[in-house]
Amino acid sequence: MSLFKASVLILAATQLFAFSIWYGVALIIAYYFAGLLDQFAARWLRTAVINRVAEGEIDGWQTDPTDSDWEVKGNMTRLKLPATDQLLFGRIIGFMRQTELAKISTE
Repeated sequence: MSLFKASVLILAATQLFAFSIWYGVALIIAYYFAGLLDQFAARWLRTAVINRVAEGEIDGWQTDPTDSDWEVKGNMTRLKLPATDQLLFGRIIGFMRQTELAKISTE
């Protein structure tokens, strides 16, 4: 709900229940700051998820001791990328992080 609509409803309710207008103003201010906190938490959570997924794909993989063409992480294995493809993958992940963070900051 927009701040204007919420303000109208809060002020109408304060008059309906015969509260002071200052209670209504205090509720509007609290509503505004709660909305800011909610937006900040959503942005932080999206950024944390993006970073966790990217780091999970890049970090923690070890070369398989039995076959050097494969990488192992816990009970998962994957084919090892050549050095040029690893560099390209790292750049793509960095680009994705930057574009997603730029998108988050403009919302």
